Amino acid sequence: MYSFNRLKLSQRFAVLIAFIAIGFAVYGGWSFKTLNELKINGPLYERIVQGKDLVADILPPPEYIIESYLVSLQLLAAGDKDEQTRLAGRLKTLKGEYDARHEFWLKEDLGGELGELFLKRAHEPALAFYADAFKEFVPAVQKGERDHALAAMQRMTRNYETHRQAIDRVVQLTNKRNEADEAAARARVTEATVLLLIMLAGSLGAAVAVAMFITRGLVTSLGGEPDYAVRIAHAIADCDLSIAIETRPGDQTSLLAAMKNMQGSLATIIGNVDRSVRILAAAAAHLQDTAGMVANNTAHQQGMSQSMAAAVEEMSASVTEITSTMEELSASSSQIAEHSGSVAEIANQTWEKSKQGSQAMRSVLARMSDISADNQGSLEEIVALGAKSRQIAKVMEIINAIADQTKLIAFNAALEASSAGEAGKRFSVVAGEIRRLADSVTDSTDDIEAKVQEIQDSISRLVITSEKGAATITGGMDASTHTARDLDGLVEAASQTRNSARQISISTQQQKTASDQVVVALREIVSASSQTAQAIASVSRISNEMTDMSLNLSELVKRFRLVAADAH
Repeated sequence: MYSFNRLKLSQRFAVLIAFIAIGFAVYGGWSFKTLNELKINGPLYERIVQGKDLVADILPPPEYIIESYLVSLQLLAAGDKDEQTRLAGRLKTLKGEYDARHEFWLKEDLGGELGELFLKRAHEPALAFYADAFKEFVPAVQKGERDHALAAMQRMTRNYETHRQAIDRVVQLTNKRNEADEAAARARVTEATVLLLIMLAGSLGAAVAVAMFITRGLVTSLGGEPDYAVRIAHAIADCDLSIAIETRPGDQTSLLAAMKNMQGSLATIIGNVDRSVRILAAAAAHLQDTAGMVANNTAHQQGMSQSMAAAVEEMSASVTEITSTMEELSASSSQIAEHSGSVAEIANQTWEKSKQGSQAMRSVLARMSDISADNQGSLEEIVALGAKSRQIAKVMEIINAIADQTKLIAFNAALEASSAGEAGKRFSVVAGEIRRLADSVTDSTDDIEAKVQEIQDSISRLVITSEKGAATITGGMDASTHTARDLDGLVEAASQTRNSARQISISTQQQKTASDQVVVALREIVSASSQTAQAIASVSRISNEMTDMSLNLSELVKRFRLVAADAH
């Protein structure tokens, strides 16, 4: 911190700009990476999940009536009454599950061709399948009317094939819709990324421009570093006019330039006053000696009158020179008063600019706080997304388990078909179709699990990088806080400079008033010197007053420390 305080004002603002630029760059980089790796948890994502749920519901049952079809085949082959009763009950259970899930999907907004296929074209043959099963097929099997049962089974098989074709088409349309939704999500992510980069570049440019404008204005108004200007002001206030003031080439309007002009004017005036004081002291001493000689040697008044006349003439000349010098001092005091007013105005402007810089820094701190809050919100949404992806993984495990059970059922059906001989060939074909569909479901779920795992890995990396980004933002806020404190110190220093400038202005005004009074007094002395012959008694008193005045002026002059060349 000590090294930072020793930097120049422009260097401090450069460090501030560098910290702001690094913070914006790090935040923008991580945000850009996040948008490229993560899908947004919005309506498009919900549509994708909806499509996955739809596929999970129809592959395998309850919305896909393949299990009901297999149970019907088992019921046709069953010879035991208890087995027939159990299978008939299972068929009713599957019918209830189908109706429940169909009611659920009626409330969902599938829309367009997908809704027409799934809710009507696939549903109507399923209703016909269950109607033949419960009205004709099951009663015929339970009564032992095999021919009647076979005829009903043929109608049920046709309805099942129609239903299966519609279901295959539903799966295709759902997959296409999911692909379109994923493409739309990627387009939205790209659009958001471009907008984020534009906002980042604009904010960074605005912050750099404001900081450079404030720095340039402060340095131009002061003419140098604030610490240097304060040191010069304190030196002049301590009557030290020997200090060298360094200004930039061609600088005539800054605070340091005005202080340099004021220093030169004060040094010239004090030098002239010093010389005038010595002349006045000599004249007063001479006048006092002459008056004493007149008082003590009245007998020689005639001879001494000539000497006194010469002394009066010399005094008149000296007073005339002093009057001229004091008139110059009065003019210089007026100029110093004007410069002092300018110095006070510049100091006030410096204070105002410092306040503006401090307020801008507070705005930067508020913006950094908003960025930190947004980053924390993003982290919470990422964690929520990770939890949902784990729920998807659990659903995939259930689907895999059902697919394995389906393959096992298909295998058992194939065994039953082979033992049934010629009558089991159709059943064998159905079992092979079931196994193919189960394998397709297994492959699809494996792909889905792989993608879900990729999403979970990306979420884990994103959580780590977001936490690092939050730490970086916290560091940026700490640096900005330190900079704000330095700016507050600058405002306090500018306030002190303004107060010092006002004090200088008041002092120069008082000096101008005193100079005017001295000029008036000297003019009265010139007028009184012409009446010396008539008021010789007042000469001694006037000489004493002049002596006292010269002593006071000498004491005042001694308070100023001048350069050696100016003192002579």
